[in-house]
Amino acid sequence: MSDLDHFPSVERLWQGALLGTIVHAIAMAPDAELSYELSWEGMNYSRQDSQDTRGTVTFGPQGVVGVIRDDGSKRTPWRRRKPVHYGEFLAGIPADLLALAEREALQYVLDEYEGEEGPIITTAFWSQDSALVSADSVADFLKHGGHVLELELLEPAESLPIWEEYYDLDAPSLQLARALHDRRLAAASLPVPISADEWAVIASHGSAGIAETHGLLAAIGFEIPRT
Repeated sequence: MSDLDHFPSVERLWQGALLGTIVHAIAMAPDAELSYELSWEGMNYSRQDSQDTRGTVTFGPQGVVGVIRDDGSKRTPWRRRKPVHYGEFLAGIPADLLALAEREALQYVLDEYEGEEGPIITTAFWSQDSALVSADSVADFLKHGGHVLELELLEPAESLPIWEEYYDLDAPSLQLARALHDRRLAAASLPVPISADEWAVIASHGSAGIAETHGLLAAIGFEIPRT
């Protein structure tokens, strides 16, 4: 994977989340075994991997906040032998975005440690005007869980070949993912239609996970054709 050397813009993250959702949705159509890796619930975009790292990004009206928990990080309370506390990883965040995080993103990382229940995170970021910032350096952010969102933080042109390899997409699926991403970004209003021919490409390798595909694409504003 390419090295991320700076925190990009909010727009870059949004573009990356859209692309990841589209590619994941296409890849899940024949088999939704990996559906847990990417999901949407309202304004909340969640990612996780099979190495006990998970994170949620809230795209709120007042800004963006993302929180990540990496169970392998030395920052977890069970490794530091410290109480559950997320504030240090959100040091410097504006009050309105902290409130947003507490209402939304932090609800996805709730857990209990030594009788104390609360959000457990190992790194975080938020928006500052049009940019993303963090209490961490980029290197520490990636080290302590941010890698689970690294593809979303890259230029789509840079991340798409990595998505392609990860999901082993064929040429028609890759072309469709690129077309849907461009169409969604250019849309002046929602929903954005998907044609019957495009839907046929999605279902061409099987449809065991097609309900997952439908839900993901609808969550980001696509209109699924009636079949």
